[in-house]
Amino acid sequence: MSESFCHSTNEEYFNGNCASREEAVRECVAENDLEVGATVFTAQSVAFAPEDHACASDIVDRLQEAAQEHAGEAADGWLYQLTAEQEQDLERRVGIAIVGWLSANNLHPTFWGVVQVEKHVVTASDLPASTPQSVVPESSARPPEETPA
Repeated sequence: MSESFCHSTNEEYFNGNCASREEAVRECVAENDLEVGATVFTAQSVAFAPEDHACASDIVDRLQEAAQEHAGEAADGWLYQLTAEQEQDLERRVGIAIVGWLSANNLHPTFWGVVQVEKHVVTASDLPASTPQSVVPESSARPPEETPA
């Protein structure tokens, strides 16, 4: 996964999806009409991956509790001997199910965390290129007024 950078003017709310910190500064300057001397914060964006939070032990614990409530002592020992490989397999399968469900329901996260926040003071080189001012060619300048003799 490639790095992505975002920007902020207050170090609290970050926006943008830029390929570099420099691009993030330029985007922030343009979006907020900032001037030389203004402060911009850039950070590396870290996507939230819900599938990474499928915890097999939590799932197994809940299933064991439900089994105990349903069947009492008859459920004793059920799922207590899982191997590490079985737990990893459960987490992988649940992670795949989570991603599929999020996709099917258009519920992917639209937020991200930030790390490695850096402060940047805007310089002239960060400002958008200004539109060149029109210059009147000398040939079209008004001729000097003639003075009466």
